[in-house]
Amino acid sequence: MSIKIAIVDDHPKARLHHTEILSNMGLEVVMTAWNGKDFLDQLSLSTTLPDVCLLDVNMPVMNGYQTAETLSSQWKQIRILGYSVDNDEHTRTTMFKSGAHGFVEKFGNPEELRKEILRIAALDIC
Repeated sequence: MSIKIAIVDDHPKARLHHTEILSNMGLEVVMTAWNGKDFLDQLSLSTTLPDVCLLDVNMPVMNGYQTAETLSSQWKQIRILGYSVDNDEHTRTTMFKSGAHGFVEKFGNPEELRKEILRIAALDIC
């Protein structure tokens, strides 16, 4: 069974970059969005939910923290992997407090990204 991924990031090049990396790893990107509101709107209309949401922290309209809080309450079955170029303790801690199940550097090692996606996809969170 393929792990279905959503990528939520306001930078088109970052969405494309991560879509290519994840697809090359055999993971299926089923949804992309440019901010949290766009993602939540897509989720409410979709019949196919992602297993994991790769969620940028800093975005306009609705940031990663707000999006993670909403996902945690309304779509509990979706695992949240926060990511950001800001890899400081405050960003990581706030993302976890908002509902993230993991956190990686935005343009870090692709193998670490894969491992973290596989780890949180295996979590029993429902």
